[in-house]
Amino acid sequence: MKKEKNKKKEKNFIIFPRINNYIFYLVLSFFTYIVITNYYKRNPLNFSILEKYFSVQEFGKALKLQNILYLFNNLENIFYVVLIFFSMYVLGSKILKFFSLKNIEDEIKVIFSISFGAGGILIFIFVIGIIGFLYKWVVLSIILVLDVLGIFEILIRRSYKSLNFNLSLHKLSNLEKLQFVLCILMFFVILVGCLLPEIFYDSLVYHLAKPNFWIQNHKLIPDKSYMMSFFYPGNSNLLFVIGLFFKDETICKLINFSFNILTTLLLYFIGKKFFNQKVGFLASVLFFTTPYIGILSWRSAVEMILAFFEALTIFSFVMWVLEQDYKYLIISAINCGLAIGTKYTSLYCLTAIICCIILKNISEKKSIKVFIKDIVM
Repeated sequence: MKKEKNKKKEKNFIIFPRINNYIFYLVLSFFTYIVITNYYKRNPLNFSILEKYFSVQEFGKALKLQNILYLFNNLENIFYVVLIFFSMYVLGSKILKFFSLKNIEDEIKVIFSISFGAGGILIFIFVIGIIGFLYKWVVLSIILVLDVLGIFEILIRRSYKSLNFNLSLHKLSNLEKLQFVLCILMFFVILVGCLLPEIFYDSLVYHLAKPNFWIQNHKLIPDKSYMMSFFYPGNSNLLFVIGLFFKDETICKLINFSFNILTTLLLYFIGKKFFNQKVGFLASVLFFTTPYIGILSWRSAVEMILAFFEALTIFSFVMWVLEQDYKYLIISAINCGLAIGTKYTSLYCLTAIICCIILKNISEKKSIKVFIKDIVM
């Protein structure tokens, strides 16, 4: 019995490299110095804009009745996005049952389900697009059927589990509370950006133009302009097809932002699983409050979708290393494929995973047969 317990402990033991605090702060200080002396030298801060930020007159404009009503009008867009992601969860939860994953929290299973559901819906839209059956009623019917099925299971069959998020605010330190407030402010800033008209060049030229072109032709066909961007991967464009079918580019921007939120939650759950709640909280805060992450989140872009699938790829791979269960390696491969189908830069992620598999097999002195099996998987 003691030997079995020791084996289980060894199996779940992870060696995390630790860096001396003095070295960490030295590197951080050097990085901060480089940023200040280079970036802000070329892009000086414009303090005159603070007059508008702290102007009572400017704040008064935001409180006008027409602006408040505009926010309420966008509740419809948020509702549509909830329908889309709930349908992903419903479909993905059915697929995830085939894997029968162990030693994984229900919260992470929900995120896995959404990734599988997104992949399933992408394949469905791709197939009907290839055969020339890309019509609004077809796509929206599938989304709504999945939503109804999910609601039926929750209300009638009671087949749902309570999620254990457990972020106790009273247990947070004053600094962590300040970081939490910063996240809330960042959330509303990004949300306002999502509700504004799209002006990002890449989005207008191909992130939205490509799916709109497909919708007009009811088929996935190349554009005759032969723009290089039309030969980029199209997973995000297929998702934006749903948004454009529901309403307009606002839905597409909110879809991109939703993947940011999911990635933030995933980082929290991963940090909590491998370390503790404080580490998970810090990891999610660092990711969510990064300024450029926010800028990319309110656009109809691919980066947040890419971050979501890549984060799941790496996490699933780590779980395979720890649990020695090939199901996790398959999940890692699926998410890596979805990431590559979103943007070709994810080939770097694939390369890194393959290198890690090679190093793992060399260090464990496994046979060539097992080595080839791992690479093929």
